[in-house]
Amino acid sequence: MKTSSKTEIVISTWSNRTGPSYWGDHDYGSHDGQSTSFWVSLRGVVPSEPYRYLHDDNRAINDLGLYVWVNVENTVCIDLRLHVTGSLTLYESEQRVKVLRRLLAKGKAYRFSDFSRESDVHTELTKALDALGVKRSLVYHGVDTPDTYVLVGIVVKRICDEIEVRLERLKQRQAA
Repeated sequence: MKTSSKTEIVISTWSNRTGPSYWGDHDYGSHDGQSTSFWVSLRGVVPSEPYRYLHDDNRAINDLGLYVWVNVENTVCIDLRLHVTGSLTLYESEQRVKVLRRLLAKGKAYRFSDFSRESDVHTELTKALDALGVKRSLVYHGVDTPDTYVLVGIVVKRICDEIEVRLERLKQRQAA
């Protein structure tokens, strides 16, 4: 029986974690006191091996994600980026290029790196993930425990709730 080897891109999340560590965020903070930026980690999952994150296709894109910048006036900019790529083998580089080409073809429906949007994080993150074809989130439960999936909308809601708290803190600092 032949199984598909096409990699599905998902948001990687963790069960029993809260705040930014839930979705792999690095809080880049704000240098101007009016904006914040964060990272949404993406991961590849191969249908034949949905629980092995060390599979070659998965390992080749483990540092791919969406870099999101937002300010207190709700200007949102999202960019698809490689993050801290480090050392790659030729095979890993080849796998990464394949995935990036596929995402580039899909992602043309969304204008990445556009700072002219006056919107909210929830709307823009949903549009960007939809353009990339990301429908699910992989939830890690720990070593030797099968991972599960949740719909991407649930994850986006949790991320956006946390970002709203960050933005509210920035607004309160401005008012002080």
